This record gives sequence, structure tokens and C-alpha cells, in this order.
Amino acid sequence: MKDFPLSILEGLIHNIRTPLNLILGYAQQLQKQGDNAYLERILQAGVTIDDLLQSTWEAFDMRKAEVCQLNLNEWLGAEMALLHNHLMIKHKLLMVADIPKEEVYCLVSPLMLSQWLESTLLRIVGGISNCHLQAKFQILANAKIIIELICQDADYSSLINLAQQCKDNSPEFITMNTSYNGAAIMLEVSII
Repeated sequence: MKDFPLSILEGLIHNIRTPLNLILGYAQQLQKQGDNAYLERILQAGVTIDDLLQSTWEAFDMRKAEVCQLNLNEWLGAEMALLHNHLMIKHKLLMVADIPKEEVYCLVSPLMLSQWLESTLLRIVGGISNCHLQAKFQILANAKIIIELICQDADYSSLINLAQQCKDNSPEFITMNTSYNGAAIMLEVSII
């Protein structure tokens, strides 16, 4: 995502939550006066907005520049929630994750890993037109990330070329292998 100071994001979220809490409080008070389907929809929408703000804050807060022991399970969940807000990715890519119950850790800069994932997904969706692309993410116990790209209506040769470009432009802390099984392109990412 474009550079955005964390302090500005924190202030923005706070400034949105203040009137949001007021709206939710009034809706709850009005709901006590009688059943109203519109008030229930207002409350549900408000809770959805609050959840979105919270998940956005958590994902940005996790993006530290320093190398650290990173919980890949938490990181991938936070990144998927955050990247769902990136309109180019949201409108062109259906993301699904298989996050294991056992926590998987690796030594990496969360910020660099997040920037790599975002740029890789943007390269892929930007290089494919008129295709409904699905990305299935899987975390393996050995801290590998598998990204399976499936597109029912695309020319797979262009998707293979994009996967190769992603591999060729990988940062030095990642090794990537690509494979094609006839139905999907697989990116196997190891963090080194």
C-alpha cells in the first residue's frame, strides 16, 4: 500500500470511531423504545465498520520493519483482511486461506513480507484482464507459503509468465518455485 504514516492511520481510526460510537449508542437507545428493523441494520453496519477499522489497525500495527519472530498464521489473516480493502485486489482476486491451527513462525521483517505479498498480488491482477482469479493461500509447518492461482477463463500462458516475473523479482529474503499442474499455477515461497 502507499506510504501512510501509522500515526495518521491511528488518528483517523480514532476520529471515525468517535462519531461511530455515538451513532451506535443512539441506535441502541432507540431500539429500547421499540423494535425497528432499520435500527438493527444500522447497528449491524456500525459493528461491521468497527470490525473493519480494528482489523486494519491490527494489520498495519503488525507491519514492523525490524526482523523478528513472526507468527505467519496471524500475519496472513491480518494481511488478507487488509488487502481486501485494496480495490484492485478486491475486485479481481478472490482470496481464500488455509491457516493451520498450529502456529508457524519464521524470522523475517513483517513489513518487507507484507510489501512483497502486496506487490506480487498487484503484479498478478494487473497482468490478467477479463479473468476472475482465485488465490488459495496455505501455510505449511516448515514456514512455506503456497499460493495457488486458479483462473477458469484465462490464458494460462500469461499467468505462467506472470508467475515467472514474480519469481524473477523476488526479494533476497525469499526463494520461490513455480509449477503448473494444468488447472492452477503454484507459487511455493520459502522465507530464508
